[in-house]
Amino acid sequence: MEGRIGMARPTVDRANAVWATVLGALRAEVGGPTYRTWIDPLTFVGISDGAVRLSVPTEFMRGWVEKHYAERILALWAEKDRAIGSLDIVVSDTRGRREIRHRPDRPNGAAAPPRTAGAAPEMPSGRNAHSVLDSRFTFGSFIRGSSNELALAAAREVAARTSADHNPFFLHGRVGMGKTHLLHAIGWSFRRDFPDRRIVYVAAEQFLNQFVSALKSKSMLDFKELYRSADLLMIDDFHFAKSKDGIQEELLHTFKDLHRNRRQVVVAADTAPAQLPGLGERLRSWLNGGLTTGIGPPAASEFRVRVLREKARRLDAVVPDDVIAFLAHRITSSIRDLEGALNRAVFQRQVGRAITVETAQIALQDLLASRDRPPTIDEIQACVSKHFDLQLADMLSPRRARNIVRPRQIAIYLAKTLTSRSLPEIGRKFDRDHTTVIHAVRRIQGLRETDKGVDEDVKLIRAKLEG
Repeated sequence: MEGRIGMARPTVDRANAVWATVLGALRAEVGGPTYRTWIDPLTFVGISDGAVRLSVPTEFMRGWVEKHYAERILALWAEKDRAIGSLDIVVSDTRGRREIRHRPDRPNGAAAPPRTAGAAPEMPSGRNAHSVLDSRFTFGSFIRGSSNELALAAAREVAARTSADHNPFFLHGRVGMGKTHLLHAIGWSFRRDFPDRRIVYVAAEQFLNQFVSALKSKSMLDFKELYRSADLLMIDDFHFAKSKDGIQEELLHTFKDLHRNRRQVVVAADTAPAQLPGLGERLRSWLNGGLTTGIGPPAASEFRVRVLREKARRLDAVVPDDVIAFLAHRITSSIRDLEGALNRAVFQRQVGRAITVETAQIALQDLLASRDRPPTIDEIQACVSKHFDLQLADMLSPRRARNIVRPRQIAIYLAKTLTSRSLPEIGRKFDRDHTTVIHAVRRIQGLRETDKGVDEDVKLIRAKLEG
């Protein structure tokens, strides 16, 4: 690519170094989410006749970058290289099918110098439209345990495209369980096995922001093309798309279009489609039509020990077995919490302390203290209300609607099992008598044995309260 526009190797190396500096400055100025959405997709193509050439995936993205960032990019580059006087932005999809050129004027209003004609640059195969896949998150680095082995097996099959029944693939679990890791692993495997296919990985919040921008700028055709031309579309943090009718309608049409053309859709959220509040029935039904798997908390102590040892290896830290065992026993909420606890324990080296159980307790005293205290009934009520997207007043009201009665019974059940409060005390907190408390506890105990959805709700809420 660089040879086609006549750049010698020393010049190429310097240009790449300047581009890296420009990216670093932009990241610091605009912040992580904005950087990932609008700057990260830019590809540096080369320099010719004093003009820097960048490519973007779509015309919609080109227009946004031109309006908000082109002048700043040019100014940052000119600080490092006074020979640069203009910026040339081209639109090229991942297969190089088309190119649309755009040259913003110089900052002083003069026209940009003429460019040397050349073939359309082809973006690197497998490049994401929004975010570069994290090289740490592969199938090889994912630690398998009883709580995630089904999700791991499903993700491998999705990446290998071995079954059309796995489309869409919906992965759910609490924060820090490894959902994002598996999404990136699918992307890396897909990129390796299908290098000519186009991968798009995006967080739901970024999708929403771009959707709103496209509506305002009347660029919906380019927005649709950006997503509906993907061979693999992965949307993370899907729970942020709830209760937004416009974006849900667009998501549904996008998903259906990709599915009709045998393109893979992968979605990750904190709960399964059936439990996602505010999700329209049409979108919920479509998501339920594929394969849904969940990742639970790292329940087995042996699994948590493996996670900690692997993390210690990556940190190049020698952590005694008793410290590993202590952390595995006390931190059970999520993989991310485990890794964070180990980071804090290992940091003791920076202040000249040995890594021992005693120093780990000191480093984690605030975290351990919060786990040692049982939740209050007020905290249980608030957590259950949030989980089911209810107003606390509704749950405590006399209303008997099913969508209110079941959360109320779960909250009463958790109050009985997680606190030492008496039946009358619990009843008073819910404006009910102790016989209602007994009925609710027995009801949820029975449903947990026969209704997988209720049992999963109880486990998720309990993990949140105890984590």
